[in-house]
Amino acid sequence: MAQATAQGMSLAPLFALSPASPDSTTFLASLSSSSTLPEPGIKAYPDIVYLNYYAIGLSVSLEPREGFKPGRDLRWEQVCDEAGKGRLEVTGVDVYNHTAVDKSDKPVRPSKTSPTYSPFPSFPLLIPHPSKPDSPFSLTSSTTGSELVSAFGEPSRKGGGASGTSLGVWTEWEGKVMVEWASSGLGAWEKGGDSRWRVLSLLKPPAVNGEEAKSN
Repeated sequence: MAQATAQGMSLAPLFALSPASPDSTTFLASLSSSSTLPEPGIKAYPDIVYLNYYAIGLSVSLEPREGFKPGRDLRWEQVCDEAGKGRLEVTGVDVYNHTAVDKSDKPVRPSKTSPTYSPFPSFPLLIPHPSKPDSPFSLTSSTTGSELVSAFGEPSRKGGGASGTSLGVWTEWEGKVMVEWASSGLGAWEKGGDSRWRVLSLLKPPAVNGEEAKSN
Protein backbone atom coordinates (compact mmCIF):
# COMPACT_ATOMS: atom_id res chain seq x y z
CA MET A 1 0.00 0.00 0.00
CA ALA A 2 1.10 3.57 -0.56
CA GLN A 3 2.92 4.90 2.46
CA ALA A 4 2.38 8.03 4.52
CA THR A 5 5.16 9.19 6.85
CA ALA A 6 5.86 12.23 8.99
CA GLN A 7 7.76 13.68 6.01
CA GLY A 8 5.09 13.07 3.38
CA MET A 9 3.30 10.58 1.15
CA SER A 10 4.96 8.02 -1.11
CA LEU A 11 3.15 6.61 -4.14
CA ALA A 12 5.95 4.21 -5.11
CA PRO A 13 4.28 1.10 -3.64
CA LEU A 14 1.41 1.53 -6.14
CA PHE A 15 3.74 -0.02 -8.72
CA ALA A 16 3.63 -3.30 -6.81
CA LEU A 17 -0.17 -3.43 -6.59
CA SER A 18 -2.87 -4.50 -9.00
CA PRO A 19 -4.87 -1.35 -9.86
CA ALA A 20 -8.05 -3.12 -8.74
CA SER A 21 -6.63 -4.57 -5.52
CA PRO A 22 -8.23 -3.62 -2.18
CA ASP A 23 -5.01 -1.91 -1.04
CA SER A 24 -4.81 0.23 -4.16
CA THR A 25 -8.49 1.13 -4.12
CA THR A 26 -8.47 1.95 -0.40
CA PHE A 27 -5.46 4.22 -0.69
CA LEU A 28 -6.75 6.13 -3.70
CA ALA A 29 -10.13 6.56 -2.00
CA SER A 30 -8.38 8.03 1.05
CA LEU A 31 -7.22 10.93 -1.13
CA SER A 32 -10.77 11.80 -2.13
CA SER A 33 -13.04 14.13 -0.17
CA SER A 34 -15.96 11.77 -0.77
CA SER A 35 -16.43 8.48 1.06
CA THR A 36 -15.88 6.49 -2.11
CA LEU A 37 -13.78 7.16 -5.17
CA PRO A 38 -15.66 7.00 -8.50
CA GLU A 39 -14.47 4.52 -11.07
CA PRO A 40 -11.69 6.06 -13.15
CA GLY A 41 -12.12 7.41 -16.63
CA ILE A 42 -10.50 4.91 -18.97
CA LYS A 43 -8.55 5.67 -22.13
CA ALA A 44 -7.34 2.48 -23.76
CA TYR A 45 -4.96 1.91 -26.64
CA PRO A 46 -3.32 -1.31 -27.90
CA ASP A 47 -0.08 -0.56 -26.03
CA ILE A 48 -1.24 1.36 -22.94
CA VAL A 49 -4.25 2.02 -20.72
CA TYR A 50 -4.80 5.17 -18.67
CA LEU A 51 -6.94 5.16 -15.52
CA ASN A 52 -7.81 8.82 -14.94
CA TYR A 53 -8.87 9.75 -11.41
CA TYR A 54 -9.93 13.31 -12.18
CA ALA A 55 -11.18 14.23 -8.69
CA ILE A 56 -7.78 13.62 -7.08
CA GLY A 57 -5.55 14.86 -9.90
CA LEU A 58 -3.96 11.50 -10.57
CA SER A 59 -3.65 9.09 -13.49
CA VAL A 60 -2.31 5.53 -13.49
CA SER A 61 -0.70 4.05 -16.61
CA LEU A 62 -0.98 0.33 -17.31
CA GLU A 63 0.90 -1.63 -19.95
CA PRO A 64 -0.49 -4.88 -21.37
CA ARG A 65 1.38 -8.14 -20.88
CA GLU A 66 1.20 -11.70 -22.21
CA GLY A 67 -0.15 -10.69 -25.60
CA PHE A 68 -3.17 -8.79 -24.30
CA LYS A 69 -4.29 -5.99 -26.65
CA PRO A 70 -6.81 -3.63 -25.04
CA GLY A 71 -9.64 -2.30 -27.18
CA ARG A 72 -10.72 1.33 -27.10
CA ASP A 73 -14.00 0.26 -25.47
CA LEU A 74 -12.23 -1.33 -22.48
CA ARG A 75 -14.41 -1.19 -19.36
CA TRP A 76 -13.47 -1.07 -15.67
CA GLU A 77 -14.68 -4.63 -15.10
CA GLN A 78 -12.34 -5.81 -17.84
CA VAL A 79 -9.46 -3.82 -16.37
CA CYS A 80 -10.01 -5.54 -13.02
CA ASP A 81 -10.20 -8.96 -14.66
CA GLU A 82 -7.11 -8.55 -16.84
CA ALA A 83 -5.07 -6.93 -14.06
CA GLY A 84 -5.99 -9.82 -11.79
CA LYS A 85 -4.57 -12.20 -14.38
CA GLY A 86 -1.34 -10.22 -14.55
CA ARG A 87 -2.08 -8.99 -18.08
CA LEU A 88 -2.10 -5.30 -17.12
CA GLU A 89 0.80 -3.87 -15.11
CA VAL A 90 1.21 -0.45 -13.49
CA THR A 91 4.14 1.31 -15.17
CA GLY A 92 3.49 4.98 -14.41
CA VAL A 93 1.68 7.41 -12.13
CA ASP A 94 0.99 11.02 -13.15
CA VAL A 95 0.16 13.72 -10.60
CA TYR A 96 -1.40 17.07 -11.60
CA ASN A 97 -0.88 20.46 -10.01
CA HIS A 98 -2.72 22.93 -12.26
CA THR A 99 -4.22 25.30 -9.73
CA ALA A 100 -0.82 25.91 -8.13
CA VAL A 101 0.28 27.78 -11.27
CA ASP A 102 0.53 31.57 -11.03
CA LYS A 103 -0.85 33.72 -13.84
CA SER A 104 2.68 34.70 -14.82
CA ASP A 105 3.54 31.01 -15.22
CA LYS A 106 0.64 30.07 -17.49
CA PRO A 107 1.51 28.76 -20.96
CA VAL A 108 0.66 30.64 -24.13
CA ARG A 109 -2.23 28.24 -24.67
CA PRO A 110 -4.02 26.49 -21.81
CA SER A 111 -2.98 22.91 -21.15
CA LYS A 112 -5.57 20.48 -22.47
CA THR A 113 -5.54 18.72 -19.10
CA SER A 114 -6.14 21.80 -16.94
CA PRO A 115 -9.97 21.87 -17.17
CA THR A 116 -10.15 18.14 -16.46
CA TYR A 117 -8.01 17.27 -13.46
CA SER A 118 -8.28 18.69 -9.98
CA PRO A 119 -4.97 19.36 -8.21
CA PHE A 120 -3.48 16.50 -6.25
CA PRO A 121 -4.79 16.89 -2.67
CA SER A 122 -2.08 15.32 -0.48
CA PHE A 123 1.21 17.15 0.00
CA PRO A 124 4.07 16.92 0.62
CA LEU A 125 4.68 14.09 -1.82
CA LEU A 126 7.88 12.08 -1.51
CA ILE A 127 9.46 11.39 -4.89
CA PRO A 128 12.44 9.06 -5.35
CA HIS A 129 15.90 10.53 -5.77
CA PRO A 130 17.35 9.21 -9.07
CA SER A 131 20.55 7.93 -7.45
CA LYS A 132 19.89 8.00 -3.69
CA PRO A 133 16.93 5.72 -2.89
CA ASP A 134 17.12 6.53 0.82
CA SER A 135 16.88 10.30 0.23
CA PRO A 136 13.49 11.11 -1.34
CA PHE A 137 12.63 14.68 -2.26
CA SER A 138 9.67 16.31 -0.53
CA LEU A 139 7.58 17.86 -3.31
CA THR A 140 4.98 20.53 -2.54
CA SER A 141 2.51 22.31 -4.79
CA SER A 142 4.88 25.29 -5.00
CA THR A 143 8.15 23.46 -5.79
CA THR A 144 10.10 25.20 -8.58
CA GLY A 145 12.46 23.94 -11.24
CA SER A 146 15.56 25.32 -9.56
CA GLU A 147 14.65 23.59 -6.28
CA LEU A 148 14.33 20.17 -7.91
CA VAL A 149 17.50 20.55 -10.00
CA SER A 150 19.36 21.60 -6.86
CA ALA A 151 18.27 18.35 -5.19
CA PHE A 152 18.54 15.95 -8.16
CA GLY A 153 21.28 17.52 -10.25
CA GLU A 154 21.04 18.16 -13.98
CA PRO A 155 18.39 16.01 -15.71
CA SER A 156 19.45 13.14 -17.94
CA ARG A 157 16.92 14.26 -20.59
CA LYS A 158 14.97 17.44 -21.20
CA GLY A 159 12.86 19.11 -23.88
CA GLY A 160 9.68 21.04 -24.66
CA GLY A 161 8.98 24.73 -24.24
CA ALA A 162 8.87 25.56 -27.94
CA SER A 163 7.40 28.93 -28.86
CA GLY A 164 3.74 28.80 -29.91
CA THR A 165 2.93 25.54 -28.11
CA SER A 166 1.27 24.83 -24.78
CA LEU A 167 3.75 22.12 -23.81
CA GLY A 168 5.93 23.35 -21.00
CA VAL A 169 9.58 22.48 -20.59
CA TRP A 170 10.10 19.00 -19.19
CA THR A 171 12.94 17.30 -17.38
CA GLU A 172 13.62 13.63 -16.71
CA TRP A 173 15.98 11.88 -14.33
CA GLU A 174 17.26 8.38 -15.12
CA GLY A 175 13.94 7.18 -16.54
CA LYS A 176 12.40 7.33 -13.06
CA VAL A 177 11.02 10.85 -12.57
CA MET A 178 9.72 13.21 -15.26
CA VAL A 179 8.35 16.69 -14.58
CA GLU A 180 6.59 19.18 -16.85
CA TRP A 181 6.98 22.78 -15.74
CA ALA A 182 4.64 25.75 -16.18
CA SER A 183 6.98 27.50 -18.58
CA SER A 184 6.61 27.57 -22.36
CA GLY A 185 7.05 29.82 -25.35
CA LEU A 186 9.70 32.50 -25.77
CA GLY A 187 12.36 32.27 -23.06
CA ALA A 188 10.81 29.12 -21.57
CA TRP A 189 14.11 27.66 -20.38
CA GLU A 190 15.29 30.97 -18.94
CA LYS A 191 12.07 31.17 -16.90
CA GLY A 192 11.97 27.48 -16.06
CA GLY A 193 13.99 27.72 -12.87
CA ASP A 194 11.38 29.96 -11.25
CA SER A 195 8.37 28.05 -12.62
CA ARG A 196 6.31 25.62 -10.60
CA TRP A 197 5.71 22.06 -11.71
CA ARG A 198 2.55 21.22 -13.64
CA VAL A 199 2.69 17.43 -14.08
CA LEU A 200 4.81 14.91 -12.18
CA SER A 201 5.32 11.48 -13.75
CA LEU A 202 6.68 8.63 -11.66
CA LEU A 203 7.99 5.91 -13.96
CA LYS A 204 8.66 2.25 -13.30
CA PRO A 205 12.29 1.46 -14.18
CA PRO A 206 12.54 -0.75 -17.28
CA ALA A 207 13.28 -4.45 -16.93
CA VAL A 208 16.86 -5.60 -17.33
CA ASN A 209 17.41 -9.17 -18.54
CA GLY A 210 13.90 -10.14 -17.54
CA GLU A 211 14.18 -8.61 -14.07
CA GLU A 212 13.09 -5.25 -12.77
CA ALA A 213 15.86 -2.69 -12.74
CA LYS A 214 17.14 -1.99 -9.25
CA SER A 215 17.95 1.45 -7.89
CA ASN A 216 21.60 2.37 -7.54
